[in-house]
Amino acid sequence: MNFISKQVTLNSLFESTAKRIPHSIAIQCKDQSITYHELFIKVDHIAQIMRKENVVPKDVVAIMMTRSIDMIVGILAILKIGATYLPIDPEYPDERIKMMLEDSGTILILTNITLIDKINFVKIGYIDKWYQTVVEQHTPLLTEIMPNDIAYLIYTSGSTGKPKGVMIEHQSIVNLIEGITQSIQFSESKKILALTTVSFDIFLIEALLPLTTGTIIIIAGEDVQKNPKLIADILSKEHIDMLQMTPSMMQLLINYNPDLESLRNLKELMIGGEFFPDSLFAKIKNTINAKIYNMYGPTETTVWSTISDLTGKEKVDIGKPIQNTQLFVIDENNILVQEEEEGELYIGGIGLARGYLNRSDLTQERFIHYPSISDTRLYKTGDQVKRLPNGNIQYLGRIDNQVKIRGHRIEIEEIEQILLNFKSIDQVAVCSWKDKNNQSYLCAYYTSNQDLLSSSFRDFLDPLLPYYMHPLHFIRIDKIPQTLNGKIDRKNLPDPEQLLDNVPAKLTDHKSNVDLQVIEIIQNNLNIPFPIENITGDHTLADLGLDSITFIKIIISIEVEFEFEFEDQYLNINQFPKLYTLIAYIEDRKSIQSNL
Repeated sequence: MNFISKQVTLNSLFESTAKRIPHSIAIQCKDQSITYHELFIKVDHIAQIMRKENVVPKDVVAIMMTRSIDMIVGILAILKIGATYLPIDPEYPDERIKMMLEDSGTILILTNITLIDKINFVKIGYIDKWYQTVVEQHTPLLTEIMPNDIAYLIYTSGSTGKPKGVMIEHQSIVNLIEGITQSIQFSESKKILALTTVSFDIFLIEALLPLTTGTIIIIAGEDVQKNPKLIADILSKEHIDMLQMTPSMMQLLINYNPDLESLRNLKELMIGGEFFPDSLFAKIKNTINAKIYNMYGPTETTVWSTISDLTGKEKVDIGKPIQNTQLFVIDENNILVQEEEEGELYIGGIGLARGYLNRSDLTQERFIHYPSISDTRLYKTGDQVKRLPNGNIQYLGRIDNQVKIRGHRIEIEEIEQILLNFKSIDQVAVCSWKDKNNQSYLCAYYTSNQDLLSSSFRDFLDPLLPYYMHPLHFIRIDKIPQTLNGKIDRKNLPDPEQLLDNVPAKLTDHKSNVDLQVIEIIQNNLNIPFPIENITGDHTLADLGLDSITFIKIIISIEVEFEFEFEDQYLNINQFPKLYTLIAYIEDRKSIQSNL
């Protein structure tokens, strides 16, 4: 086992890099860039201000900012002062943000002035303003950070109806950095694209780890994150060398750019966050020359626990553990399985989280001691795997009801618990399905004495759950099927593809050619076949089954069909509250085009 020194932290590794290459570019975001020395100065300044604001080691400080260089400055400053950072996505609903801040005991939230309307229930620190604050006496921050101090607290979906906070220690981050860089070559000559939201733990790999190696971070703005066209543009324009993506986002990029021309310059492609299909792997490896890595790891074991270099392989596996990490495949009788046998994956080692904040019961349930197998505690992943003859592990699926939607981990019981509070619902069940493009989506089934509008469900969920936890469809059924022991029998829930949407809709006698073309495009990208006569301009795009990812897919198809490009500000589903507003935009662009 490699020894993790108590003097080594993410910040100390960053500061060593800053001393070695002070004038090299550390981060670039849009038209702004910052050198390592400049970044060090800004981090130190914000940390000094936090000390004046009475932030002390072990306090929890939240960071909720638009994607920018300052977002990284804020995180590093929180860590430098010895506090714990809590990442919050600005797109999270207000109620969820409030719950996280209260549950964590957050004493301060760092944010931008532009987000002033999002917070009113905790002390606020505006980084933009703090840069103007003079630090009268610049004394060194001599905080001693111990290996088992909490570096960050990240909330994941919880089966009880509210998210749970996972506590990650400094030694776990250092071990991750060392383990990843032993297998994947991060270096000063390379650029990595930071696409992931701050509240997703894999953010650390593309936005913090590179600062310890001198790799240049290119931060993608919010407008780029979900848009394959803009992703392809920035990959080509910035000559990106390293890229981390979920399989579903990679599939979306392929749909837009089948020849993957934008990935030709890549040297390393890191895929993770959800199941990586062999078919997608074959498409990628036969198209690009980059090394392809499959990464696996639950949030509770610090981002990635295993790496598989898929270069030259025919099938996908999740590989072997990184340093100081142990994998155990255990059957239902709590016995280690042999080669080619299946079982549940348990993980041990330095990467294990301390546990769940304020949830000792859940911590004991998921972090387990098996003296006959290991002298240290193990994390029970809930993942079904197979041990291969070469020592690698093959991922097979989930044992429980946890699902992954575009890389986001979701406990579907959390959605069910919240939906049970919706008026007029008697019973509810949520299940994940695959569409014709092998993309996962959620469907909610409910029993009620009346049909309910999908839009009313979404209005109810908007302030409570982030968008990726919203079911794509809401279907009324006569009875929720149950197993013999009274639990929801999800295997016998009806296939949405065999059902029509139950949203009441007016029939229309006339539709223009543009109407029909747009509706056909929507139908071709939807998971449920809508009869054309049931679709009206008054439907919201969400009623028709569109989320932000599906919307982009449809936009790409519309651009091809009508031979024009959407203006950047309209590449957002929220710009088109109703179908008729989308159609009106298309007709307007067609009119402008015909007059050129």
